[in-house]
Amino acid sequence: MNDPVAPASDAHGTAIALAGIPAMRRAVIMDVFATMDGGDLDGMVEHMTDDVTTQFGNNAEISGKAAFRALFNDVGQAISGLRHDVLDLWHAVEDFDVWVVQLIVSYRLLDGSTVTLPCCNVFRMRGDLICEYRVYMDIGPVLNRPAGHGV
Repeated sequence: MNDPVAPASDAHGTAIALAGIPAMRRAVIMDVFATMDGGDLDGMVEHMTDDVTTQFGNNAEISGKAAFRALFNDVGQAISGLRHDVLDLWHAVEDFDVWVVQLIVSYRLLDGSTVTLPCCNVFRMRGDLICEYRVYMDIGPVLNRPAGHGV
């Protein structure tokens, strides 16, 4: 996982003030996955702005915490649990507000089987909160799986 290399200080102390931002944002993103895996949707949305924009796969973009909750509650109806395994996490070089996460997500279905899918998430941060949450994966194998077809 990459952190920017910054000078210890500049004429205005800006580099010192910005030095902690990558670690703080990394911690927020990792806590989002941990709270989701633990079934703590309230803890998860605490890391989001009230006007968070969310897009999951090829679904339409939604806005706000209530819409985010509804989306993840809908997905939650098809599963009994999930686990995010982060493979890599980095920020855009030209925009430290944009973070990219490569991960594997394992979904435990209601029949006890597991479906594991590759995923890429892109987050935009505003301060220490997520204001955009974009999930790039095909959730079809989880939501459209016939009963009794476990992995």
